[in-house]
Amino acid sequence: GHLYGMPPAQHDGLTSEGQASSNPLVQSMTNAPTVAELDGENVKLPGYIVPLSVDPNQRVTEFLLVPYFGACIHVPPPPSNQIVLVNSEIGVALEATYVPYWISGIMHVEQSSSELASAGYRLEAQEIEEFSY
Repeated sequence: GHLYGMPPAQHDGLTSEGQASSNPLVQSMTNAPTVAELDGENVKLPGYIVPLSVDPNQRVTEFLLVPYFGACIHVPPPPSNQIVLVNSEIGVALEATYVPYWISGIMHVEQSSSELASAGYRLEAQEIEEFSY
């Protein structure tokens, strides 16, 4: 019964690939190209803030939104399709940028580069709220 004990479930692993690619979120995170359909969409994204510019009141008005904490401090940075350049008139207090946030606003598919990383998207933030689990 040696061959008999071979679990047929092994083949199921092959189909998981097809399942994964049907999820648009997983798709956009794993493939480097940006998703053109997101242009002009109202989105809400979770992520961490990497400050780019800070106003005199110590509020971050331009920042990169990255998928995990300290993403741009370690090299290499995440692929550009996982980084969003965010402009916000409201801003976020500089000392509060170590926690994750939900950023809501209008998404633009637009490449930009800073000394920290390249971003594949730009978001005009209309709402910024702390992420709570």
